[in-house]
Amino acid sequence: MFYATARIGLPALAFTVLLTGACGGGEGDGAANDVPTDAPDAALGDSDGSESDTTEGDPADGTIEAFEEVYPVNQTFWHRGFMVEIGNGIHAVSEPDAFGAQEFTFTLEAAFTNGGDNQTFFDSVVTVVTPGNTLTSTFNSDLPSVAGGLTGSGAFLFMVDETFQIDDAYLVIGSGSEHQARVPLGPGGGELIALEPSDAVLSETMSNSLIDMNFRSAAVRADNPLSYAQMEADKLAVTLNFDVTSYKSGNWSVFPQEFALTLPSGSSVAVDGSDLPGLPGSEQGLDSTGLYLRFIVDDPVAGTYVLRWAPPDRWIGEGDPAEYTLELEL
Repeated sequence: MFYATARIGLPALAFTVLLTGACGGGEGDGAANDVPTDAPDAALGDSDGSESDTTEGDPADGTIEAFEEVYPVNQTFWHRGFMVEIGNGIHAVSEPDAFGAQEFTFTLEAAFTNGGDNQTFFDSVVTVVTPGNTLTSTFNSDLPSVAGGLTGSGAFLFMVDETFQIDDAYLVIGSGSEHQARVPLGPGGGELIALEPSDAVLSETMSNSLIDMNFRSAAVRADNPLSYAQMEADKLAVTLNFDVTSYKSGNWSVFPQEFALTLPSGSSVAVDGSDLPGLPGSEQGLDSTGLYLRFIVDDPVAGTYVLRWAPPDRWIGEGDPAEYTLELEL
């Protein structure tokens, strides 16, 4: 993200995935439990403390023992304006129905925090990838409608088969054309790509005789929580947050078309989004807070950027230059 003296980026998070085996439920592929046939139902369970419920199947007709195995995942990712905290993964096989059919499911419990302002639900493509299969979450997933700034509980549901194993599985969030998050589900699931937003404190000012623009913080994100959009795979959103002190009597505005950002490549981009209300002012100075400018930049983002402001005549006092620049290091 942009700031004058330090370098920031999207941090890589170190993590550990705990995978709890379930002796009573068999290996994760739905194989029959290695339990004596004369053992009472109460004896079916996990010696290592994981939760598992298992009942006898009938190998003679091709069914397997019903079970439910719970695996702690405990990972977090950010996508399309939501922070999603994955809790447990639940691998289950149902009892055979009247025709001997069984349902094989994998459920991921999740908490959805809405980082935007609108009430909506999480709307990203979510896929479980295993060494032998790719499975997209079903329409029966429990995706709550969450008000802006609040958190709702739900779950992703995947229909699997008898070969499913969690050991090498991982979760992919997002389409191939946008920034994708990646969450390992088992110990062989690879690296975590959380897409966690990166923030920094700024202390930079762009000033003339009529206005001070005090830049307070910056954020780099792979999404836009206000529109619930995801950045393209080769782009990132950089938001500069600032306050203003106006010494110009009346109520005047600055507009997004007055600003541009020059990238390390030498090319410039216009403002992609902003909040620039009218600015009350007086000769003594009046403050307005909570303004921002957002730009879409290339990923990777490292380098020197220059914020440019070309004010109209109303913001140019006697002796003030016609353009202002602020150098920022990302």
